[in-house]
Amino acid sequence: FLCAFGAAQVQQCLSAFLVVDSSQDDTPVTAVSPGFTTLTGFTQPDLTGHSCTALAGPDTNTSALRKWVTSLWSA
Repeated sequence: FLCAFGAAQVQQCLSAFLVVDSSQDDTPVTAVSPGFTTLTGFTQPDLTGHSCTALAGPDTNTSALRKWVTSLWSA
């Protein structure tokens, strides 16, 4: 994705999304769209370089999260 569009285009996109490096074991976040920061309140420094597990809080529905992760890996 970033190779095709570039990091600058990510910053111009209004959609809410993260880009991660799935080639690394902890799947660190490599880019955060402004739409994501607006929607969630997380800032780019909060997430960039950190695992996606940083998004999980005490109220996270772990059952729903497992279903979501399973569906991603089976797609």
